[in-house]
Amino acid sequence: MKQVRLTLEELHEIKWLMGGAITLLALWSLASLEDQSGLFLLIAIFLVIAPLWKPRLIKRVSSRVWFYLGPVMLVGVGFDFFLNLPNFIPPLVRLIICLLVYRSWAPRRQREDLQVVLLSLFCLVISGVLTLSLLFAVQILLFAPLAMAILLVVCLLDRGDEHADFVASWDNFSWRRLFKRVWRVANFEVLGYGVAFFTFVVCVSTLLFVLTPRFNLERAIPFLQNTTTARSGFSESVGLNDVTEIQQDDRVALRIDGPSKSLIASFPYWRMLILDEYKNGVFNFSTSNKVNANSLDEISSFRSPSKGVANEGNVWTFYMEGGISTYLPIAGRFDEIQFTKKQNFKHYVLPLVYGLEEVSASVFAFQITDLSWDATFRAPELEARQFEEFAAQPIELTGAEYPLSTLEVTVSDGEREVLRGVLAEIEFSSEITDTKSFSKELTEYLRANFGYSLDPQGIGEGDPVVSWIESKKTGHCQLFAGAFVLLAREAGFPARMVIGYAGGTWNPLEDYFVVRNTNAHAWAEIYDAASKAWIRVDPTPGNGPSDLDDPSFALQGGFQIETGFAAWTDSLRIQWYRRVVNFDQDDQIEMAATLGEVTKQMFHDFKARMNAAMDGVRAWLASPFTGFNLQAGAGIVTLLLLAYGSWRLRYRILGVVFRIFRRPAVLDPVRRQSSRLLQRLRRRTASTVPGVRWENEYKHVSQDLEALRFGPPVNLTDANPVFAQARRVLRLPMSR
Repeated sequence: MKQVRLTLEELHEIKWLMGGAITLLALWSLASLEDQSGLFLLIAIFLVIAPLWKPRLIKRVSSRVWFYLGPVMLVGVGFDFFLNLPNFIPPLVRLIICLLVYRSWAPRRQREDLQVVLLSLFCLVISGVLTLSLLFAVQILLFAPLAMAILLVVCLLDRGDEHADFVASWDNFSWRRLFKRVWRVANFEVLGYGVAFFTFVVCVSTLLFVLTPRFNLERAIPFLQNTTTARSGFSESVGLNDVTEIQQDDRVALRIDGPSKSLIASFPYWRMLILDEYKNGVFNFSTSNKVNANSLDEISSFRSPSKGVANEGNVWTFYMEGGISTYLPIAGRFDEIQFTKKQNFKHYVLPLVYGLEEVSASVFAFQITDLSWDATFRAPELEARQFEEFAAQPIELTGAEYPLSTLEVTVSDGEREVLRGVLAEIEFSSEITDTKSFSKELTEYLRANFGYSLDPQGIGEGDPVVSWIESKKTGHCQLFAGAFVLLAREAGFPARMVIGYAGGTWNPLEDYFVVRNTNAHAWAEIYDAASKAWIRVDPTPGNGPSDLDDPSFALQGGFQIETGFAAWTDSLRIQWYRRVVNFDQDDQIEMAATLGEVTKQMFHDFKARMNAAMDGVRAWLASPFTGFNLQAGAGIVTLLLLAYGSWRLRYRILGVVFRIFRRPAVLDPVRRQSSRLLQRLRRRTASTVPGVRWENEYKHVSQDLEALRFGPPVNLTDANPVFAQARRVLRLPMSR
């Protein structure tokens, strides 16, 4: 039967289509970068898909277009770099996108095909370094076989100068026809070898990753520390809809890897930033706080002045997704913050806020030791002293700096009358100077008179928070927290808004805590002069008790459990962070020790099983005719007979598979067996000098085997006598 081969035209079509596929893979990897090139990337993907879907479009582009397009792209890219310097990562990404799109349409020879492979590899590596995403592992596993296939086809087409300038015509191209042709010529044996080789490469790469000494690429190449801007809900200026917009995003924001589920509060508050200044309906982190920050450059750890009192020695690892905020989510007091690499760190001393210099565009990991779940925060001595001085001798608060900015009410006189009217409406059961009682009754009033909704109602002219209070309509967490802050300040209590995350779920598959953007929240903190501490108050309905002394504040471990496919896929990401992103020398040593213990345990288990098996054989030999021994013996004999029968019928089984798949070059049992016997005969002939009888027999049987191997198809029944003759010759002595 004549062997089917792909034509030169079909090989070029396959090479072109695989080049388009690897280009789409590269663009997919770039989609995870936060570089404000989303629309540009979307257009590029469309331009790459078009010639893949309709390759005839390529012929409609004049060669003069490629002649002029190069200089135009060069000028455009130059302006792009000039306008964005010193931040050159976004223009570099756009340059690569332009080159990939250009190569997706322009004619490609061997050199250009290699350029596409290298550009795609560069895209995957740069996106993996900058994002540390789990998708990088998936993308690189897809890239490797695609690149190997392209290089194989390029080698097949490298047949000299006569094929160097060949260009596919695309006149009769059809996806269905091409797939059918590829299916007919596909060699599953070669494909199996390819899969085995690729698996071997992956295993070796994994081993090298585990054994190679750790090297921090971002520390060695500083410009790879890609940064972005904070989300509007977690910046220093927060409008009354910013947090609500984040709450409509179900993506994961934080993953917390801790020692135990039982140590996490039942409804944890991940405090990130306080907003003390209120002007024109916007809460701000005041300039005085930012100016008085304690900046620490290039530090690997920060020890807190006020150590946590609970969970001694416990370590919590936080994985914060990129593009959230410069401020770190911390639930309470702690002993120390440790970073995986040196950071420019800021400690805002008075408001007890901690942050970085820039917003990371990729996942940012850090550890906190001895973390406490606090509902109160002890005020620094300077802060408490200023409140005492103000209580003794009040001063003008207009434009006050922190901490007195937490007492300022910047609304009109008429709007302040509205606030006073609300306070008069509340029937306080005790003196208004009792902070906890005041907070409890104000919280209950807001919850009783206002409903919760992500789509607030009743915001009219003037100050938005005051107009909402006056309307008594539905509102979101920022309105509840803002109303509490303004009413508390009007009553004479220092108060501030806090933004961060509240709540979360537990993933039992890998035992870690998950916080999503839907958990973004705003609440309040009110200052208690008696204890000189800030007390957390959450007036939003459904978010904990209004009584600050309620014992449920101290409950732990009573949160929702994540289940289903989404929980499983997210557990893969935490494994990626644990075992790849944060894999360091300590992990190498621990893994080596674990591997040694596992190997030793496996050896002991194997030895114990062998001893048990020998004891079983001895027991059977001692009394072979018991009922159990007869059943076991019959089972063993049956398995042996099945194995022997399968071996004897292996060629008939291959013949059935051959008839099903119709693969004459791969699965034909006659051709395969004749090939094996020919190889055995040739190896034996080459090993020593054959005798006359052997040489005559060999010549005769080898001719018959070559006829079976390369001649017309023969069924197994007719070929068996030739195989038997070949085995007889192999048993003959080779002496003269």
